[in-house]
Amino acid sequence: MLSDFFTQELSNIAWSFAKLAYWHLPLCQAISAESLTRISAVDADSFDPQACAAIAWAFATLGYADLTLMDAISAAAIPNLRQSRTQELSNIAWAWATLTIRDPEPLLDAISAEALPKISQFQVQHLTNTAWAFARLCNNNFPD
Repeated sequence: MLSDFFTQELSNIAWSFAKLAYWHLPLCQAISAESLTRISAVDADSFDPQACAAIAWAFATLGYADLTLMDAISAAAIPNLRQSRTQELSNIAWAWATLTIRDPEPLLDAISAEALPKISQFQVQHLTNTAWAFARLCNNNFPD
């Protein structure tokens, strides 16, 4: 059934459940599987920065860490970060730090490269979330 939805609708469902703090493992698994299928497909461009950020944020908010999906989101997001708004850059960085995803350097390097020229456009919340994420990930401040 999720295969019938547009990518935007898929990310909206994930975002909605996270916003409601409603944990539903089968739904997370289904969204994850469908997202992986789309990212891996020839039309992976449909998985734009907004979709990457929304699903990463939603799963981090719910505490659902599908590392295979997060690796795929990272790979899909990096070449398209130029199209990202500051909130999307912030949400992706925040999601990685919240889920304590290790070895985030390629993604963080790409986010840094895109964030610096846009730094004056960041809202305070996005800037603080990004700073926190980089501090947590760059200092390897992971819980034992």
